[in-house]
Order: sequence, then C-alpha cells, then structure tokens
Amino acid sequence: MLSKSILSFLVLCLAVTTVIALPASAPSMSSQAELSEAARILFENGIADQKGYAGLEFTDDNSLYIWWKGTPDTKVFDILKIAKLKVRLRFMPAKFSREELNAAADSLKPLVEDPNNPFHTISIDFRGSGVQLLGDKTLKASNGSSLVNQLPFKFRKLPKNVPLNVRNSRMQRKFSRDIPDPPYYGGMGIYSDFGSTTGGLNLARCTSGFSVMDSQKNRYILTAAHCRHFGIFVKKSDTQFTFIGNVTSGIAEKDVMLIKNDLVGGMMYDGPVGGSTTKPVIGYSRAALGQRICRTGVKTGTICNLKVVTINRSICIGSGVCIDGTIQVAVTPESGPVAASTGDSGGPIYYNTSTGAIVGLGTLTSGGTYLYPGETTEVASISYIPLNMSLAIDWQNEATGARIGPISLIRSA
Repeated sequence: MLSKSILSFLVLCLAVTTVIALPASAPSMSSQAELSEAARILFENGIADQKGYAGLEFTDDNSLYIWWKGTPDTKVFDILKIAKLKVRLRFMPAKFSREELNAAADSLKPLVEDPNNPFHTISIDFRGSGVQLLGDKTLKASNGSSLVNQLPFKFRKLPKNVPLNVRNSRMQRKFSRDIPDPPYYGGMGIYSDFGSTTGGLNLARCTSGFSVMDSQKNRYILTAAHCRHFGIFVKKSDTQFTFIGNVTSGIAEKDVMLIKNDLVGGMMYDGPVGGSTTKPVIGYSRAALGQRICRTGVKTGTICNLKVVTINRSICIGSGVCIDGTIQVAVTPESGPVAASTGDSGGPIYYNTSTGAIVGLGTLTSGGTYLYPGETTEVASISYIPLNMSLAIDWQNEATGARIGPISLIRSA
C-alpha cells in the first residue's frame, strides 16, 4: 500500500496542476505543447525504466495518462517531484507492464522473421492491454473461428497469458529540400548511387534525418539504412550532384545508418518541398499514445498533426529485413490524407515546441495503408525508428572495424 506521505504528495501533485482549457476541436500539436514537454521531462528522468510502466497517453482533453501495472513505488513519485509537471496527470491501471508486453511480443518474432509466413508486424499497446499480430490480407478465419487459430499451436498462447489479437493488414514498405549548401541539416534531399552499367550515376532519393556526433567529435548524418548504396550525394543544381560521403556504418535490422560529414549542423529544414526555412534542433524525446507530431521529407515537405497510434515491437518490411521497436503514426483530419511518400525515407520525425524549436523523435523507415486502389507511393500511416534507440547503438566503422560507440544529437548552438 502507498504510505500517507506518498498519497498526500499525489493529491498535492494533482491539486496544484494548471488546468488547461479543453480544445474546441480535435487536439493539435500546438495544443499539446505542455503535454509534450511534460513527457520529455518524464522520459529524461527515467519513468520508462521503472517496474510497472506501460505507457504514456495524451488524451483529447489535454490530460496526461500514465498507464501502470500495480502500485507505483516511491521512486516513481520522486520522479514526479523532480519533474514539477504543470499538466493534468492521472495514473491509469494497466493489465501488463511494458516489460511483460515486450517479452510476450518477442515470443512471436519467429513468425514474422520467417518469409514463408504471412505475418509481418507485432505491435504492443501503450495502455498495457495486450499484443497484436498483423498478417497479410489473404488471411481468412474459417467457420467463425479466430485468426489466432491460424497460428502454429505453440504461438497461440503468450507468456503471462498476455492477450493476442491477430488481424489483416498490408505489409508496410520502404520509402525511398532539394539543393542544399553546407552546413548540411536534417530534412534535406540525399541521393544514393545504385551504380550504372553504362557509366555515370544511377541515383535514388531519400531524406537526411538528424545531425549526430560521436565521442571524438566526428560528425555524421543519421538516416535510413535502406537508402544506402555506393555513395551519398546532394544536388548542386537540377543536373549536378556533389559527393558528401560514404556510409560509415549501417544496420539493416534497425534501418539506420551514419554518413560521416564534418559540415553538418544542428538545424533542420522545415516547411514545403523546395523551401529553405530552417529551425533549431534543441533535443530529443520519446512518443506518447495520442501525441500529435510532424514529419518532414524531400518528397512531401512537412506534414503535422499526425497521431501516434501504437508501438511495433517487430515489423518486417521485405527483403528479409525485420526491425524492432518502431512507432506507428497515422493521419488525422487535421493532417490531411498523406503521411509520407517515396523519397521521404530517413527524414526527421519530431514535434515543435511553443517557441518553434524542434524536438526530435526519430527517423522515417516505412509506410503502409495505401490511400487509393493501385496507389504505389502515398500512404496514410508510417513507422519510424525512435531517436533514443539510434543514439544508444554501439556503432562500428564498417571499413576499419573501429568502434564508434554511442552517438549524441547535435543541437543548435
């Protein structure tokens, strides 16, 4: 049971919070500015590492829900004291912790990693209720039975009896401003050379993610690994390209790579395709369920008010590539019907602060839910690699084998 002092603190914490006026319409990213800052502070102070944590949720009435299994211990309330949050806060009961859901989801990985199976994505619920397995559109239940019954018997029951929902969904796919001068920033067009049998360049377009740095102060562009080939270029004109570096390190199963270039800086392109507006990058955070966020890319420009909907514990996007830990985002009426398109791959996922600065969340990896029959580019939902995961990787130089180690985000001076 909670002690009197802890209960008193929780009552006080909730009593002194600033009451935010309810939005007249659906929440937007600007109306969630205080919630986003509160979530950033909680993550920075380790809320997600505590036993019992399941997830954070931004509600439509601008409250912050902390989904938790069991009774939060004193360390959790110490974090709340430090955070001094000025939002409406409520602990919500979760049936399972994030740790338990991760373990249950991981038990299904052999299904999605086997290309002979129709299953491709494992998602877990921010609210701690269960796990979802997505399969190809050809899956059909027979005689009214559950799709779970199409699984091999050993996969039908998850550890800790975590509930499993199986449903149909098309596999997500990879996505493949535009003439930048140094310093190079996130959100610009980058071109990867596929090689040509007739000489010259055979280029495919992607988008740079964030500028990062190793412990030795070497600078890199962080973007999607599926954009890699023989060399990376940027446009100097409609017909001319400049080489900016080879891939220093790429990890296919995490869909992230580093391109060494000492001319990168802590800003990010924002706005329409072809625009030159830049904004300062001031830090990074993690996502909460219901959070409205933005993404920017060289093909479709900036799209905001996309909504965080789930965590993909494991997602397979073809060519034998399966990625853990992506966050899935979907369009809303406020964002418009398009989430991303080919050429936006690797680009920044982020939110704007109340001052217009950028807080990074991740880099775009894939998209699904095609908008129209036969549509091959524009999609209404996307997945991204969380930035905190990319920064924590123990990177290694592919050419020399030398350890690069974890990296840090380059912030605006």
